[in-house]
Amino acid sequence: QYMFGPSILVAPIYKETRMDKEGNDVRDGIYLPKGEWVDYFTGEVYQGGRIINNFPAPLWKLPVLIKRGAIIPVHKTTNTPVEIDPKMRAYEIYPLGSTSFTEYDDDAKTQAYLLGEGTTTKVNSNLDEKGNLIVKVEPTTGNFKGFEKQKFTHLTVFCSQKPAKVAAKVGGKKVKLVEVNSYAAWKTTPNSYFYGQNAEDKYMTVPALMVNVAETDVVANEVVVTASKVVVDNANKLLANIGSLQAPKAQMEGNDA
Repeated sequence: QYMFGPSILVAPIYKETRMDKEGNDVRDGIYLPKGEWVDYFTGEVYQGGRIINNFPAPLWKLPVLIKRGAIIPVHKTTNTPVEIDPKMRAYEIYPLGSTSFTEYDDDAKTQAYLLGEGTTTKVNSNLDEKGNLIVKVEPTTGNFKGFEKQKFTHLTVFCSQKPAKVAAKVGGKKVKLVEVNSYAAWKTTPNSYFYGQNAEDKYMTVPALMVNVAETDVVANEVVVTASKVVVDNANKLLANIGSLQAPKAQMEGNDA
């Protein structure tokens, strides 16, 4: 197994494993560092600081776990850096307490970054004990050739139930968000939000709050999204007892008393 950055743990199937009754691989011996870890595909939460067994790993599902508190910059699938949409920025958030992440960007083509040409954007997430969430995307600093200041913002916040209230501010001014009833509508409707699953990924079944904030000057404006009653089910389904526990019995060998 290995860490892909500070928050993504990958545990490939690298040798023959035992199988479940349907013939799917079952991965044992995955070490999770301290913290809470989320199955990327199902959303199940596992407690860290231990080794876990019985992790389901069918052919379509590589064991990938995300540490709660993570803020991960993402983008639509592309084959080369030149296909990246310069007007898009997107983040996947696994809220827990107060965390932050600083995203770095450059032209992805030249070595101008060696001369300091690049940008940074700090993203903050705060989830309190009452389920109140604040996601703050601070103004971008820096510059590089081809940098696009006008960007739309997609936030995906993984949570177990639909939040009670969702609101946004851009540059300190309130923005009216419209609730839509499908993933497709959310992608194409600026200043909207949707709670549900990513319809473009048939393997990922994790529900999330998705917020689409319209284009703005990201150098000048901070983007803040808030939500209430944000709940994450962190019940650990692997912590189960089978059978009753019995006190150990002492055994003596030989005839000596």
